[in-house]
Amino acid sequence: GLVAAKVIFTDNSDYTAATSAALAGVEPSLTFAGTSATDPGALDVATSVDTVTMASLSATGTCYRIRDSSSEGTTYADDPGSSSCVAATGDAVGDPSWGG
Repeated sequence: GLVAAKVIFTDNSDYTAATSAALAGVEPSLTFAGTSATDPGALDVATSVDTVTMASLSATGTCYRIRDSSSEGTTYADDPGSSSCVAATGDAVGDPSWGG
């Protein structure tokens, strides 16, 4: 999913073009959700001009998130025991649960 978003960013110099539909066009083997990824395997996507965040809920109830920022690089986080999984653009900055 992140590679598809980076392809779109490269073409547009902007992550906001990485909509669920655009991402599915680049990577049709993945399911991109428009809202919270409550189905295991679906990716919720949130974008800003220079950042994309993706979240996916595992079958065991862990929410995995990955974020790429054109200025800060790629970070990741997990949240065990989640019932839903949301990719919000503002929740990683300064959060120690996000690794690099």
